[in-house]
Order: sequence, then structure tokens, then C-alpha cells
Amino acid sequence: MKYLACALSVVALSACSTNPAPDMAAQSVIPSAERTNMQNADVNALQGITRHLIDSSSLYAAAAQDSENPAYTAQLNALSDRRRAMTNLFQARVAAMGAAPAESGDPIGTAHRVFMEARSLGNADTKVAVQEALRGENFLLTEITASANNMQLGASTRNFLNQQIAEVTADRDRLQVYASSLG
Repeated sequence: MKYLACALSVVALSACSTNPAPDMAAQSVIPSAERTNMQNADVNALQGITRHLIDSSSLYAAAAQDSENPAYTAQLNALSDRRRAMTNLFQARVAAMGAAPAESGDPIGTAHRVFMEARSLGNADTKVAVQEALRGENFLLTEITASANNMQLGASTRNFLNQQIAEVTADRDRLQVYASSLG
């Protein structure tokens, strides 16, 4: 039965995760040719991170399902919700710049979730779930930090990214404590 559930999970995860952008009807999309190079760089950086956030939210929700510990399940679900909220912030910022926000994750993120499902086939437990979430947070933190340090981006975008670093760092540090407590 577990193999059937895993197979269904793999099929369900084979498509990229999605997170529909908040209703931005008042925003109009400005063609990239009409935006400045810096605006395009800002949009591209934010879009890439948005895709990672969408994948992260899905990964953490899946990890929560694999956790055997109700406290960790609640923590992973809360982390998934925080990444979904952060996704909405990024999507709104992209829309405010006149671009269409990313609404789906990356194929690499999908592959990571499928790998996690396969890894947990015979070992669905809290430790695997927390380790995968920690890996995701480390990757996300690296991506946001690299973009925040990219001088090709506008100052307001770098400031926005720096504000997000504090939240991601706190969540990553919390996961590190959880992972350490699991041995």
C-alpha cells in the first residue's frame, strides 16, 4: 500500500508546483523591452527566487506528511505556510514592477521532491523530513543572499531581499536545531 501511495505521490509531484499569483488585475504587464536593464535584472532575480519559494512550500508540506512526530509536522506545515506567504510577497513585488509573476516552481524543484519521496520509501520518518527541509532552506538562503549581493540589481530590490534573509535565516537555524536534536 505504501508503494502505491508513493507512486501516486511521484505522479502528482511530476508537474511543477504552482502558486497562483495574487489577483493583480490593477497591475499591467510592461513588456521586458520597455523596462530598463536593471528592472529586468530585478524581475529575473525575483522570479527565480519566487520559483524556489513555490518549490520550498511544496517540499515542506510533503516533508510534514513524512514526519512521524506531531510537533515537527506542525513546524514543517508552519514553514510551508511562511514560504507560501513569502511567495505572495515576491509575486506582488514583481507585479508592481510591471511583470507577470512566476506561478510555478522549477523542474529541478520537482525532481528534488520526487527524490525525497523515493528516499523516504523505506525510511519515512521525521529525521528525513527535517533534513530535506533544512537542505531546502540552505539552498533558498544561498539564492537570496547571492541576489541581495548582486550589484546589478536596484537598491530597493537588494533591500527587499535583505529583509527576507532574516526570516529565512531564523527558519533555517530553527531547522538546524531540530535536525541536531534528531541525531
